[in-house]
Amino acid sequence: MISYTLKHSKKILTEAKSYITVDYYLTEEFTVSERPCSYGIRLDTKTADDIVECCKRNSISRSKVKTSDILRKLAKYNVTSASLEGILDDMLFK
Repeated sequence: MISYTLKHSKKILTEAKSYITVDYYLTEEFTVSERPCSYGIRLDTKTADDIVECCKRNSISRSKVKTSDILRKLAKYNVTSASLEGILDDMLFK
């Protein structure tokens, strides 16, 4: 089972001078047989036309603190769904 907790929401001005909203979620995945649970990240990017693009990465870490710190940095630097995979790879596999 996966639960999603909204941690940050940002309205970002794009290069095309329109606004998008990015919601940053901490995901928590757990099963009966697997303890402790693992944490991941999900980003939802919404345009002014309510078109939603979603990108997520499960099982980033078993540490809620570490995953929350990564999520905070993604929000700080306005990372969107379109660039999440590349940015996470750079952050996790330096």
